[in-house]
Amino acid sequence: MQELRSKEWLLMPYQEYNGAFNMALDYYFAENYSTELKRPLLRFYGWDPYCLSLGIHQKLRDVDLEKCEQLNIGVVRRPTGGRGVLHSEELTYAVIVPVGEFHLPGIYEYMHQVFAAALKKIGLPAELEENKPDLKAFYQKKHSNLCFASAAKTEVKVHNKKLIGSAQHLFRESILQHGSILVGDYHTKIVELMKLGEKERDRFLKIIRSSTVEIQQLNRQITPGKLAKKILDIMETNGINFSMLRLTNEQLQKIEQLTQKFKVTYEEQTV
Repeated sequence: MQELRSKEWLLMPYQEYNGAFNMALDYYFAENYSTELKRPLLRFYGWDPYCLSLGIHQKLRDVDLEKCEQLNIGVVRRPTGGRGVLHSEELTYAVIVPVGEFHLPGIYEYMHQVFAAALKKIGLPAELEENKPDLKAFYQKKHSNLCFASAAKTEVKVHNKKLIGSAQHLFRESILQHGSILVGDYHTKIVELMKLGEKERDRFLKIIRSSTVEIQQLNRQITPGKLAKKILDIMETNGINFSMLRLTNEQLQKIEQLTQKFKVTYEEQTV
């Protein structure tokens, strides 16, 4: 596993927020790295209610917003790239690191090495994807709207199926990387939130089930909390020291003011 120069990190332990607040929180600290953090941050979180997130440039036209509302599924646009993810039974993580010390491929590979090592500690045969997919050809396919339909180079797979989906964005002073570690199978319901015919929905569902695996499919004893603990153990063994970061009232107010930036509306769908 590669070495990191920064050994002093901040940690925000697992907590559940609504989708817009989650995205605003990640954005706020990445955008204001030098004043609010000054050292790398690792954050674990969940989604209440469950939420469909779209990549920053992803088209909204294929999303059934009425169905999302019926099922009490939030819809947000991430500050990062990538495709649609239904955040539900998962451990979500965010890492924010300084630009000068890290580069995008490096932190991407490092975190996935950490995740793979943690998964191996709980008995799952995790490995990193070695091949680089033809993303240009993939994005021409309709199921390219689904993040877990393909695996990028160095993403984590178990039994040759994707377990973790991650995305990045380069800010002025920092790199934000966040992603989903699948624990349960509710994420497959994303096909119900897309504007698809019955045959297409069945085909998309088969694609997702054939290309993804969930932790509880392999070990039902593993919870998001247990997995987060293993990830921290691996990083601490690698020399990282964590200090707790707690949100101040001022930070909470500023983050709440940013939430509107990430909410998806019906008006946006008509543009």
